Amino acid sequence: LRSILDLRAIVEKLSECRCILQELLSAPEKKAYIAPDVSTDLRTSS
Repeated sequence: LRSILDLRAIVEKLSECRCILQELLSAPEKKAYIAPDVSTDLRTSS
């Protein structure tokens, strides 16, 4: 059970990093709609 919780924590950290990377890589005007799309994607997939 503990290992599953650890895995979920790692996945959350990775997804956070992905969001940050996408924000940094995208143009400022794109940030507004890319960030919400990514967060909803991650919630539905997990």
